[in-house]
Order: sequence, then structure tokens, then C-alpha cells
Amino acid sequence: STSDQCARIAFNRPEVLHAFRPRTINEVRRALEMAQDDTRVGVILLSSEIIEERTPAFCAGGDQTVRSSQGGYDDGTEE
Repeated sequence: STSDQCARIAFNRPEVLHAFRPRTINEVRRALEMAQDDTRVGVILLSSEIIEERTPAFCAGGDQTVRSSQGGYDDGTEE
């Protein structure tokens, strides 16, 4: 969302402490590109949604449940 020259990009996977997966990386990249192209944006805020204060982490890192046998990540969303 964009307001007052600030674009907010929020992770919303509280069930896994906002862990990244390939899809997350693609979504963040697109959101950053959109914010970069928007002349109204002067600040980009990265945050995470807090659901009933049960999500103590901003981001837990890579989602290990989508880790492939080759060591990378594969959640079926690779472009």
C-alpha cells in the first residue's frame, strides 16, 4: 500500500513466521519495482503482519518446507 510518500510491503505468512519462499522473493521484487517506478514514493517500509501478537518474528528466513533435494527452494512458483 502507498500513503504519504511511503510504500509499505508487508509479509503475511504468520503461520510460518513470514518465512521466505521463491514466490515471496518474486512478490517482493515486483513490489519494489512498482515502488521504484512510483514518483510519489520516497520511503519503502518492509514489515510483517502481526496476528493476535502470535507472530514474534519479522521474518524467519527461508521456508524449509519448500527446500528441494538439491539444496535450493522449490515451491512450484519458479519463473
